[in-house]
Amino acid sequence: MSAHLNADAALLDLAVNDYDMILVDLRMPGMDGVALIENVRHRTDFRQRIPILVITAEGDRLAHDRCRSAGADDVLAKPVVMDDLFDKIGAVLARAPEAVTFQNIVGGLPPSPENCC
Repeated sequence: MSAHLNADAALLDLAVNDYDMILVDLRMPGMDGVALIENVRHRTDFRQRIPILVITAEGDRLAHDRCRSAGADDVLAKPVVMDDLFDKIGAVLARAPEAVTFQNIVGGLPPSPENCC
């Protein structure tokens, strides 16, 4: 797991590391979440299909549609309830093109607030 303050740092990290999922905020300094999603989806390697879940304070349908049109797998509105986050993560990973399990995210433990972050 990695955390980055901006999309440019996340993309540099993604170029050399493998991840099972990307959680991205729609609003970030510099490049926004939609631009990051588009950048990932336009890659020519296997990383272009990494599941992407957007977390945003923008609750309007237009913002959510922009995220999905860019290639996000799902969108979760803030404020985030941990149970909702785990449900969304599970749903997104279940639809992932390759078999991905929570073992890759939380070391084999079932998802819960206690073993999350």
